[in-house]
Amino acid sequence: MTFGSDMPAVAPDSPAHTPSLESALADLIASRIAHEVVGPVGAISNGLELMEELGADAGEDALKLVADSARQAAARLQFYRMAYGRSGFGVTNMAQLRAAATAFFDDAPHHDLSWPLPPVLPTLGDGAGRILLILTELAKECLVRGGTIRVTVSDSTVQVAADGKDSHMEAALADAIAGRTATADLSPRTVHGALAGIFARDNGYVIAVKEQGGTVTLSLSRGDG
Repeated sequence: MTFGSDMPAVAPDSPAHTPSLESALADLIASRIAHEVVGPVGAISNGLELMEELGADAGEDALKLVADSARQAAARLQFYRMAYGRSGFGVTNMAQLRAAATAFFDDAPHHDLSWPLPPVLPTLGDGAGRILLILTELAKECLVRGGTIRVTVSDSTVQVAADGKDSHMEAALADAIAGRTATADLSPRTVHGALAGIFARDNGYVIAVKEQGGTVTLSLSRGDG
């Protein structure tokens, strides 16, 4: 097929193209990650411009801005690489997952992460580690006024609890996790919930959401359990 000027124009009343689920998810998750990373990357650029403009007069504040922003960008990219990338599927080491989450939450001053590691680390199945990371991000969004995210893991269940004032999960996010949201209705704010649900169902897991007494608890367990 030759693409040239003689190609017929698309009629104005042609039906809009509906993207596939895969295409829509790729677009939305790319938008979400870009949004999360653009802040620290922009701060790095601003710091470097300041140092270039002022030279030695920029002082330690500019250098600290660049260093802190670079650390934040690296932490976010590592978190998202493990949570959404193919390489994260086989990550089952609890200490490695905890380190990624801890670094991710370091630049969230109103959100504390409590994730104690027991003397004997439980065994996670393939795919569960990256779902666990996404659950911590989902829990963070339930804490609109800040709070604590508590992670407990056993050989059969993963629990991520969000404790804080006015903690709650938006209905749109809960629907996305459960797979009740049409592709056209997903957004960068809900796509990570949809992906958590898809990853869980594809690997034989179930995500349950419970709200009680100011705590939102997200549980991950085997579908046959």
